[in-house]
Amino acid sequence: MVGKAYFDVKEYDRASIALKHILKGPGRFLGLYARFLAIEKRINDVSGPPLASRDHQRKFTTQHHDLLKIFNHLLTHLIISSILLSRGGYRLEAIDALVHSINLHQFNWSAWKLLQKLIEGADELETVIPKLPRDGFMSRFFFVHATLEPTPPAMKVVEELKELFPSSLFLKSQQALIAYHVRDFDTAETIFDSIYEADTYRVEDVDTYSNILYVMDKRAKLTALAQHYAGGIESAGGDRMRPEVCCLLGNYWSLSGEHEKAIIEFKRALRLDPGYLSAWTLMGHEYVEMKNTYAAIESYRRAIDANSKDYRAWYGLGQTYEVLDMLSYSLYYYQQATALKPYDTRMWLALAQVYEKLGRRREARMTTKRALMNAQPHTGLGGQEDFAVLLKLAELYDADGMVAEAAKYHKKFIDESLEVDRGPSAALAKSLLYLAQYEIWTPERDFSSAREYLTTLVRMNVDEKEDAKSLLRKLQAADPKSTHT
Repeated sequence: MVGKAYFDVKEYDRASIALKHILKGPGRFLGLYARFLAIEKRINDVSGPPLASRDHQRKFTTQHHDLLKIFNHLLTHLIISSILLSRGGYRLEAIDALVHSINLHQFNWSAWKLLQKLIEGADELETVIPKLPRDGFMSRFFFVHATLEPTPPAMKVVEELKELFPSSLFLKSQQALIAYHVRDFDTAETIFDSIYEADTYRVEDVDTYSNILYVMDKRAKLTALAQHYAGGIESAGGDRMRPEVCCLLGNYWSLSGEHEKAIIEFKRALRLDPGYLSAWTLMGHEYVEMKNTYAAIESYRRAIDANSKDYRAWYGLGQTYEVLDMLSYSLYYYQQATALKPYDTRMWLALAQVYEKLGRRREARMTTKRALMNAQPHTGLGGQEDFAVLLKLAELYDADGMVAEAAKYHKKFIDESLEVDRGPSAALAKSLLYLAQYEIWTPERDFSSAREYLTTLVRMNVDEKEDAKSLLRKLQAADPKSTHT
């Protein structure tokens, strides 16, 4: 009881000493775990603030090795052994230990979550899945949790699990996360709304929920959510010191333009949980906003050191080096981001922009076409994703004098804009004028189409309206037999 009391108040050295005489059972485990946490606490106390040089990152000490030797002989404590192996950089060995632990105790969800953090990519996941228990539903929960992509197998598993657990908020949250990862923010927001309506004080995934509200610029909703968790009689103040809540508050301060306060929250999240790695990436974004490029680069690099599969950190580095006009570096980091997130239009457009700045317009066109393959018709941020890609392609072809190709993409943009009746009016006006001029001056001289484009333009309240009227008069003079409305 004394050892447990010391552990509960985080006096880990005293807890390990109080429990050292216990040689088996939960007491043995708690004593060794307290010893591990005491080592970690001492290293954290010495390692400095979160943005200290990476040369001073937490070391894997001889004390860690001594503990690892003990845990390696205790099959009942494989999960702690895996944590130690992971801390020492023995990732594959840590995965093996977790697989062994899960096969012994498959209902320990903590082990599954640790395993998901250690697996790097879909290929490695495919090699690990066959080694896990096949009976029961835990492996199916893990598959959904680890995949987070709307693939047919994943969606099929979700539906199967929903039949078993129709009221599961965890499954609902996985559906929301899948929507979030493919940037279907409206769907993700709707699902999260229903989750937090059902469980008002739920902390899990509130960080992702706040990311969605941040990206959608829903200030009032994000403010209300932040106030709910920031403390007070009517709030979930007891969970204020959870990293997820710190992330929520960081997003709130960021959207309010208080970037220094946002950084404080992200640093607090890292102090509370050094494994909360997304805080590094979010901190990098804040330093970019503050134009502190050195700190931004350091934050993104720390994120990549911890998780080389974090495409947001690679993308952030690409953006930062682009701002610094170090385009070769920017190109490399954007290429890494596109490799990790090949279906994200933003990555390809950013890469195309760097190619364009380097004067490599052919590669810029090819990359922008790749972006067009992924663009969601009228459903991007603000509904303009594919519009932006079409306009960029038209611009790139026009810059190289390939006016026929440029006209083709301007026409696609016009057709789609008029179809949904909500394309960007300024860009639509420029495209209409471009196509009208193209039809007038091309050898084929399609005056009828030119007149149609100009007539549409004249009806719009845009700067190009007078140019359109002038061209219509010239058309009338060149072809007096024709009429126009």
